[in-house]
Parts: sequence; structure tokens; C-alpha cells
Amino acid sequence: MSALCAAVVSLCLSPGYATADEAAHAAISFTLPLATRYEYGGAIVQCEDKFHFTEPMTSHSRDSLDLAVRTPATCTLVATFHTHQRSHRPSPADLAMTKRLRVTLYIGVVKDRSIVKELP
Repeated sequence: MSALCAAVVSLCLSPGYATADEAAHAAISFTLPLATRYEYGGAIVQCEDKFHFTEPMTSHSRDSLDLAVRTPATCTLVATFHTHQRSHRPSPADLAMTKRLRVTLYIGVVKDRSIVKELP
């Protein structure tokens, strides 16, 4: 992934996209091949007029993802994304996080490469 690395250590952002949906679809397309054994995920941030995704991370679990993302001061968190092996449904923890953060959730399903969008 060619990336623009922010001032925050270990936070690299994708190239910019016109919408959060475009960034999320690119993030999930990039992430699904990595997610053959574990869940992976990251964040979608808006920096000025462009949307970027963070580098996908894993906590080496098949059914959960423990992830903390620090965004650059000049960017705003607008969504999170992560993979599920088979389920198209957000877990109770997914829904609670989406509601708490007030951001959109995108789930990439490895089994059929579909994308689920859950609004806050």
C-alpha cells in the first residue's frame, strides 16, 4: 500500500478518496486477503476534503478485534472497518462501539467478499 504516514508514530494512511464509502471499500478490498485466519480492521478518517483508511491491524483472534487507533490532530474519525470470517451481522460489541463512537461500521465478510454497512 503506498501510504502517507502521519506525524503519529506507526499510523500510515492510504491515498485519499472522495467519500468514506470509497475509502471503506478500498480498505476492505485491501484487508480481505490478509484475513484468512484472524479478524483485521482499522479506521476511516477524514483529513480536510479526503477520506483515508489506516493500515489494517489484527489482535490475532478469529472472532474479535481489540484495536485502538490514534488519528492525526488534523483528521476526524468517521468510520471503522473490520473483517468477519462468515457472519454478515455485527456483533453486540460491534454495535455498542458504533453507537459509542457515533461512526459508521463497515464489515468485510471473508466467505463471500461482501461488505456490510452499519450506521450509528
